[in-house]
Amino acid sequence: YDFARWEGDTVPDQSGQGHTGRARQARRAPGLKSDALQLDGQGHLAVEAPARTFDPARKPFALGAWCRPDKPDGVVLAMGGGAHGFSLYLKGSVPHFALRAGGELFRVAARTNAPVGQWTHLAAQLNAAGQMQIFVNGQPAGATPAAAIAARPRAGPVRRCCFWAGSMPRSIPIRRWSPSRGSGCRTRPMPG
Repeated sequence: YDFARWEGDTVPDQSGQGHTGRARQARRAPGLKSDALQLDGQGHLAVEAPARTFDPARKPFALGAWCRPDKPDGVVLAMGGGAHGFSLYLKGSVPHFALRAGGELFRVAARTNAPVGQWTHLAAQLNAAGQMQIFVNGQPAGATPAAAIAARPRAGPVRRCCFWAGSMPRSIPIRRWSPSRGSGCRTRPMPG
């Protein structure tokens, strides 16, 4: 996403996949290298994505975002609901990756914090071997066995944002990532 090209509530997708974002209760703010999306606690960036390109069912997937939290708790990325889906979030400044498959909850917490007021890259994946992994600033920070998501999550579009008052830089990576409701986080562009 290029938040410098954001007009109205439309945030253009740079991946070529047609994943246009809709910003709600958000504002443009300075990011690390360019404009960022700042959320107020109620806002979010929703991606109304075609089902085929954002379907994490029965396959490995990865997700990630740069953020600068102003508070220690909040959702960074989420998709789905109580039966099938995932979320990447902070609780007490500790990054967590949660996955629901057939209603069963799997969760892994990082061994490293995401400090308030500092840009931090958070990433997570469910790999082909059925292991959930979480990464903080590119470093492995935790892992646990999990089940694959058995069906396409049905509870709404992919949402990227934060529950804490902070800000988001210019881009949120989705090019090769399978996919937040919130209050303020900034994310910056992913390299590559």
